[in-house]
Amino acid sequence: MILYIFLAVCFISNTAEGFCQDRWIQFGDSCYGLIEDDEGWAQAKYLCESRDTHLVTIESAAENDFVKSYARKQAVVTDVWIGASDIWAEGIFRWVGSDTNVTFTDWNAGEPNGISDDENCAELENSVDYLWNDDECTKQQHFMCETRFLSVVVG
Repeated sequence: MILYIFLAVCFISNTAEGFCQDRWIQFGDSCYGLIEDDEGWAQAKYLCESRDTHLVTIESAAENDFVKSYARKQAVVTDVWIGASDIWAEGIFRWVGSDTNVTFTDWNAGEPNGISDDENCAELENSVDYLWNDDECTKQQHFMCETRFLSVVVG
């Protein structure tokens, strides 16, 4: 009972951002963290999952605008991995966080182009205002993780 009261007081007294991990930002029902370590896509995926999160899944224009704005505000000067890949079937991008096909997209003109057989991982490309690009999965760069927003119904 004491734990329940403590949790209720903490949740009532915190702002929405207080429910996300330190230095993560809340949007909708998710929390987002920009990880400034440079990693290949598979390692980025692993590191997100080791935090009980996943590489960001972008499902709407509003979420895409938020993610791009977040990258801009962090003054990111590298490209940023997101959670879409066509590793399993060329040309069919899937989200690793939900194992669903990508339906909303914001590809740069001419993308995805799979210019090499190794361009299987999606990124936000800094040089074109964070439009999406497919790139070689071994490229070392920042990445963004996402997790569900923690909330408790009190009452």
